[in-house]
Amino acid sequence: RIYNRESCNNIELGMHYASKKHKINFSSFYMHRNNPQLRLAHQYTSDPTSFDYATYNAKTAYHYGFEADFIINFSDFLKISNSLSILKTYVSEFEYRDKIYGDRELSHSPNQKYSIALVYNFSKYIKGLKINIESNYIGEFYFEEQNDNKSDPYNLLDLSIQYKYKNFILSLWSKNITNKKYMGCPF
Repeated sequence: RIYNRESCNNIELGMHYASKKHKINFSSFYMHRNNPQLRLAHQYTSDPTSFDYATYNAKTAYHYGFEADFIINFSDFLKISNSLSILKTYVSEFEYRDKIYGDRELSHSPNQKYSIALVYNFSKYIKGLKINIESNYIGEFYFEEQNDNKSDPYNLLDLSIQYKYKNFILSLWSKNITNKKYMGCPF
């Protein structure tokens, strides 16, 4: 399969502010892609249980949005950080095996992501001990360019405990501590 070379033009504007109590990062961006290369699944007709991936081109695609990160140090012991990102994407129509796809958002591109973390430093009581609790939200997104299956939006809660002694760090962590089932994939 021969496919066209992709080119991309991107513009980004950002801001950074830091003080002892606050840290703020903000950036906005716009990306325009000509001949975007898309990874599409290809099933072999001789063996219906086998498939491979192939690269195909659409005519155009774009991405734009913004990201913001905030850290607030309430004290020597308590820090809260959060981040927010908003993303809009689009891919033009393209043909694959006599079917038309595209004219929608790109796959694996959630419109919203948000996280908030609380870090408590227990060094007042036990030197080198920290606990981090983090909540992460991810909005819905398409799984593939070739179908309309979407993930469900989901929020996961993570926990970590860290102990630092000299140059060594011992860390215990658990992702998705509420054991939430997510992704919503129908197949």
